Amino acid sequence: SVDCACSTRARARQDLGAARFSPSNTFAHLDVVLVPKTRGGFAYGFVLEVDGKHHYRASANRDGSAVHRYASYALGKLSLSKKDHATILAPLHSQGIELSLTEELPSSADS
Repeated sequence: SVDCACSTRARARQDLGAARFSPSNTFAHLDVVLVPKTRGGFAYGFVLEVDGKHHYRASANRDGSAVHRYASYALGKLSLSKKDHATILAPLHSQGIELSLTEELPSSADS
């Protein structure tokens, strides 16, 4: 519905305004974050891997198919309720997608 789309856009603007972008950000597996889009702007995404050196593999695709490596300051840290977190990740779980660690990340020295 139109009301739903408006409230979703309003929520996204609110989250972008409240997101923290900082080199000191730390994330855990499946944290919901704001991921930068190639053509500008941000999308909700989730962290798939943590390398322990402030680099993360994250995806903004609901199926986790497009995964990119980001430094901690490029991902927006969100303060979400458990319900909001579950709502954003719901499409993944409803498809029965198992999210797990994959290949090892290169160290920051390799960048």
